[in-house]
Amino acid sequence: MTNKAFCNNDGDMLIVPQQGRLDIQTEFGRMMVRPGEIVVIQAGIRFKVSLPDGPTRGYIQEIFGSHYELPELGPIGSNGMALPRDFEIPVASFDIDRSTWEIVYKLCGQLYGCEQDHTPFDVVAWHGNYAPYKYALERFINSATVDREQSDPSIYCVLLAKSKVPGVNLTEFLVFTPKWSVTADTFRPPYYHRNVNTEIMGMVYGDWYGTSHPLEPGGLSYEPALMPHGESIEKWREATTVKLESQRVSENSIAFMFHIHPHVAITEYALKRCPNIYVAPADMWDNIQGGFFDHLEQISDDLKAAGLPVLNVNAPSEVEDVEKKEESSEYVFANAEDAVVVKNEEPL
Repeated sequence: MTNKAFCNNDGDMLIVPQQGRLDIQTEFGRMMVRPGEIVVIQAGIRFKVSLPDGPTRGYIQEIFGSHYELPELGPIGSNGMALPRDFEIPVASFDIDRSTWEIVYKLCGQLYGCEQDHTPFDVVAWHGNYAPYKYALERFINSATVDREQSDPSIYCVLLAKSKVPGVNLTEFLVFTPKWSVTADTFRPPYYHRNVNTEIMGMVYGDWYGTSHPLEPGGLSYEPALMPHGESIEKWREATTVKLESQRVSENSIAFMFHIHPHVAITEYALKRCPNIYVAPADMWDNIQGGFFDHLEQISDDLKAAGLPVLNVNAPSEVEDVEKKEESSEYVFANAEDAVVVKNEEPL
């Protein structure tokens, strides 16, 4: 990008580098962003990117009609999650350059260009509250229950963007970093559930601890809104029978999630031509059955002791004649050698 800069007039971008550093020069100064950090560049800011480590890859989310901000902390108070003091703005820097520069603008999804006879990075000083910033995900302070049950995933929220609908966020950016798991009488992995939001999951580095699909650093998983998902039956059996002790989870790993309220479409390239796509086999769910059936005798004894009718249910010994689904609702990009573009726009 020698003597060339870019300006996105459509929306804000949240960038998550996964491989290689980004040397970002803006009108406000410079930022060196490494894997493990995120950077937000708002609409209308001119910038250029250099790659000091050679080829790089990562993730970008672009939002329209809103801006990223910190979530309300509620009962947590002032000390927890992503602290304002840990966000960094560009280091002051300016150039004196009277050579010709090309500026590429994105407006309404189209690219336009113009030339000017000086560098756009000649701002000597500035003040205001609209500036790009970066944040080291390792600084995130985890909060969770220390008694029983699971906390809502909102406790992992780093940034969010509000929609025009009160109480509904356009998107949330969640991060999963090393932490202690200490709850008792609790199913600790994610339980089987459905969300009103789409879940886009990615890995910066480390090992993926989920069992329903593979996910490598640089990969991407996709869980559509309102579709059921969860861990494998093997993981369920393990988590419901293991002796619960305090343990570290996600050690030496950083995973993240884009929690998106509008429906998200996957590109035709990603679905049909990407060589690295993994489609979860539908039959992986065939051997799942309710754990309720394992406790019928105990339940009937409790009902009988209470003077209530006992259950008259024949527990299936195995799951048979399960109708195979033609397709799975879960698409996973296990290795992101090829880029996948995901757009999400606020509903009108």
